[in-house]
Amino acid sequence: MVAQRKALLAWTGNTLSLSPRLNTKMSLAHWGNTLVSGRGLLALSGQGLIHQIHLKTGDEYVVHPGSVIAYSMMQNAPQPYRFKASSFRLQIPNPITWLPDTRFWRTMRESAVWTFLRNTVFTIRTWGRRTIWGDRSRGSSLSDVLTTRDVNEIADSPAGSVPGALSIQSPAEAGVSTQSTPAQPVSMSHASVDHTGTIKFDKEK
Repeated sequence: MVAQRKALLAWTGNTLSLSPRLNTKMSLAHWGNTLVSGRGLLALSGQGLIHQIHLKTGDEYVVHPGSVIAYSMMQNAPQPYRFKASSFRLQIPNPITWLPDTRFWRTMRESAVWTFLRNTVFTIRTWGRRTIWGDRSRGSSLSDVLTTRDVNEIADSPAGSVPGALSIQSPAEAGVSTQSTPAQPVSMSHASVDHTGTIKFDKEK
């Protein structure tokens, strides 16, 4: 059984028979399988290194469906297995990437209406992540560290601007002498009262 649609490159053999199969036990991305029967040769391909694993009677082996290229049809067929997890991953598509990068859309991105809609969608998406999924990390939540303005500034920063910002040095680090402001003189005054009620001020520097 060939588990991936793009894994089968070529085959040869007079008695070799290939037929498509629909494996509804797996997720939608792994429904398309190919059943191979007969005698012949197959040319299979996959990403990375390809290993052949032999299992004895009673052995169990857990592997991701995307890493399985093909397997032999025996008495005990492979069964889907799911690890216990409490996280629900849902990705929201970005329709902006579907639009062509023309002069009209570049001008629209600089308008106030586009900025308002972008901030509104960002607020709704951030609220949905906080409300539905909550804090999925062990440390502090990102919302406790960065505000919405900080996140927007990071998102609007052009690519490659971080190394340039880190290389900026202060005048003291660069060795440039700075003009120091002269210190203002400090004066103190003492007041004395005599027996007639006259107040006399004595200034000292």
